[in-house]
Amino acid sequence: MTATERLSAKDLAKIGLGEKDVTDLKVEVRDEMRKRFMQYKPYHKQKLFHNSQGLERIMSGGNQSGKTFAGAMECAIHATGLYPDWWEGHILEPRYNPSSDEHELNIWVLGTDNKTVRDSLMSKIVGTVTKDFNNGLIHPDYICKSQRMMVNGTTGLVDNIKIRHASGVESTIYFRSYEQGRSNLPVSYTPLTL
Repeated sequence: MTATERLSAKDLAKIGLGEKDVTDLKVEVRDEMRKRFMQYKPYHKQKLFHNSQGLERIMSGGNQSGKTFAGAMECAIHATGLYPDWWEGHILEPRYNPSSDEHELNIWVLGTDNKTVRDSLMSKIVGTVTKDFNNGLIHPDYICKSQRMMVNGTTGLVDNIKIRHASGVESTIYFRSYEQGRSNLPVSYTPLTL
């Protein structure tokens, strides 16, 4: 059974998909990257990574072995709160932030430079600005497109973007590069950094 088949109408309503039937959602999920999100079956090493109970984890391997894709999937799964049946790893819940008086779930996605973050990480997770975020792992209906901030100096790179979480809270994914320096990292509780 895939993640799509497990979603009830109540789950769909929580993430802003209204009263859509699961069958209708499957029909909507045509794009190859979004099909991968709904039907993701990790390789053995990827599954060990996802299901690890360690607070700090690392995935290493050769070129084109699925490291970036597994990291992008981990981010998409946590940001949406839609965990597959096989998931035994950490489940991130939004946390109350007394300074903003709101619940929040913050995720940092870090790379060596802005171009790498945009082309390798952001494009896999949420898609690209030029395609109006319709070509990433996270279904466009989960993405709050009106609540995004762009990065100056790198065309098409989003600073942060809000994602509808299954709990009803909006999670925030921050895209950063090491070249931006430590001062550009947001000061907040961050349970996941990729």
